[in-house]
Amino acid sequence: MMKQASEEAIIIRSELSQPLVNCVLLNCGKYVMQLRDEKPDINEPGRWGLFGGYREMFELPERSVKRELREELGLDIRLRFCFALAYHNIFEGDISEEYDKIVLGEGQAYGSFTLDELCLMNTSKFTIRILTMFEMIKKEKSGPRN
Repeated sequence: MMKQASEEAIIIRSELSQPLVNCVLLNCGKYVMQLRDEKPDINEPGRWGLFGGYREMFELPERSVKRELREELGLDIRLRFCFALAYHNIFEGDISEEYDKIVLGEGQAYGSFTLDELCLMNTSKFTIRILTMFEMIKKEKSGPRN
């Protein structure tokens, strides 16, 4: 008797099961965004979004996001894991001191924006969701203000 694939499937959710990596990059408190290329075969073409991409087979998430940032920005950046969402590992890094050294390797342009500015721009919904969560996490970690 054949079993349905869903009966045999075991889903393991871990940092290694997330195939995508993205990075929340900061420049003087603003978010560094990439204006994605106008290629029909990529996600969210022509929209502002986070830097990142797909992990290669057996590649650790941090190594993957660092590789993507070298390819896309020409920078080696110190990063910190922030959170995982759906199929994405989200990292963060501050590039305020390296911002003027960016050599754009992918995308049409880059820029630094506040979340309010990004909400008024042609920004991917996923990016807005990630940045909203990022701000909530930062606020929670900083604790209540008196």
